[in-house]
Amino acid sequence: MPAPFVSASSSLPPSSSPPSRSSSPRDDTHANKRIGSPIDDEDVGPNSRKRRTNPTTPWREWGRTCARVVDAYTDPKSIINTYLRSVVPGACDAFSESQKRVLTSYELLVKHNPALGEYITDAPVADFKEVFKELKEGQNSARQADTNSLKYAVVDMLRLHYPDSLALPTLDRKTKTLGGFRNELTGELLCPTTLDWTDDSVKEKLRETPNLASASAWPLFFYPKSEYDPADLAKGLLRGELLLCAYKLIYTGPSSWDKAQGVSWHTHYCNARLAEMQEVTRRSLAYVVTQTQFALSSGETNQKFFFHLVQFLEDPDFEEEVQDLLLWWNSHLFPGEEQSGDKNKMMDSLALMKAQKAAKWAAL
Repeated sequence: MPAPFVSASSSLPPSSSPPSRSSSPRDDTHANKRIGSPIDDEDVGPNSRKRRTNPTTPWREWGRTCARVVDAYTDPKSIINTYLRSVVPGACDAFSESQKRVLTSYELLVKHNPALGEYITDAPVADFKEVFKELKEGQNSARQADTNSLKYAVVDMLRLHYPDSLALPTLDRKTKTLGGFRNELTGELLCPTTLDWTDDSVKEKLRETPNLASASAWPLFFYPKSEYDPADLAKGLLRGELLLCAYKLIYTGPSSWDKAQGVSWHTHYCNARLAEMQEVTRRSLAYVVTQTQFALSSGETNQKFFFHLVQFLEDPDFEEEVQDLLLWWNSHLFPGEEQSGDKNKMMDSLALMKAQKAAKWAAL
């Protein structure tokens, strides 16, 4: 069985150790069956002994990490089975773009959490039914908890950043039906840059057909105060004030998003620490943006929206822009993290240039 795609250069420690297993030799038929073969429920067999859930196993926590760091919208079973299919020589050549993105989800997950990759390599097939269930429950619980938190907090965020909006009184924390394109403020924030919200005919069309706002069109809330340059859509992209608040809410705690001074880490273990995050990741940023879009809208979460963002953030053609973007985000979320092994930062010209660039972005 080939080893999982674990990067030896990763600075991120494993979030947990794999659950203990018997020291007796494992039946090689388990490993041979798994190479190139997705694991289905029937692989376990109806007469297999049902494993009792062990509250000390890290599977559910791994599922939460999957949601918040890598991929909140693809079933972990599909993520792992895509990897198992990929180990067959030449199999990846026939993968679709969506399958390749799911495979990347696996690679990122085991890079962040090598213990999961080791467990997948070594565990007998009979264990996987319970593992898949726990991973999925952890993923769902994290996503639902973040959805509920942001659903209530987004109204306060709007009041903070748009205090003069006449549409604020019509928003309600308990229902989404009053938001979306039905509301003047959230409608403007959700309006694609390709459309003109000041045009009454555009408002009417968006309210009648919300799907007119394609997942591939950047909405105005991506930009600070909804201001963007039509000739340079990358300028200010994904630096909107609501996104910064939402990221802090989800990863550094409810008490941190409205604080003017830095990030609050000291009251309890926040999600960033529980997931052992040392920096803002591309997938976590796409996750926050997708959650914010859902909080502002009156409809359902659009999985295509998440993967369209991932496509941009992982596109080599935009690597320079994305690196600048991540530098800006880390200056706000992880300002105290060391970016170099050299303790004397003032003697490191490259580190000094990066710090100056981060300060420049932070001032915008």
